[in-house]
Amino acid sequence: MVGLGLTLCVFSDRLLGFGLYLVFLALFHYFEFICVAMFNPSSLYNSSFLINHSNEYNIAAAASIIEFLIEFYFFPSIKSSYIIIIVGFIGTAIGFTIRVVALITAGHNFTHLVAEQKKDNHVLVTSGIYGVMRHPGYMGWFYYTIFSQVLLFNPICIAGFAYVSWRFFDDRIRREERHLIEFFGQQYNAYKAKVPTLIPFIK
Repeated sequence: MVGLGLTLCVFSDRLLGFGLYLVFLALFHYFEFICVAMFNPSSLYNSSFLINHSNEYNIAAAASIIEFLIEFYFFPSIKSSYIIIIVGFIGTAIGFTIRVVALITAGHNFTHLVAEQKKDNHVLVTSGIYGVMRHPGYMGWFYYTIFSQVLLFNPICIAGFAYVSWRFFDDRIRREERHLIEFFGQQYNAYKAKVPTLIPFIK
């Protein structure tokens, strides 16, 4: 997929945004797998790519491509605006980078599943990027998701992805933090009071 995306970037100005989207999409899933392999090899499975994250995720991915192709057919010029592509590229790159840095910083504490029981080696990570924002992996994924649709200039999916992603991360952060308070008590409450999530309206 990276090769196809780069080919579109090089040989088609009108499909530059779509080519960049394919590159980011492939890299996102590759790095999810790589980070599990590096830090939690005992939990490494094909599902670690997160390609089959959920039916909702697959539907959203299909919807973004369908919207792009329909709008590209009827309004090709709006899909090749360099200003929109640059904004989308920068936002997607920042979100992707924050996600990867968060996974690496968390190290063996990183998991794709919400931990419901505290492991012996589970520590509260508050250094590095975790000292700037809580749940940076979620924050990076949130903005990566939205700006990937800006990159495609998919107005319907921009709004839809923003709403659905916010609902997903709001619920997940609430559930995860209940467990983190059980695990770390006042230590986590103090961290939570001091460090924001940087996701709108999620305190």
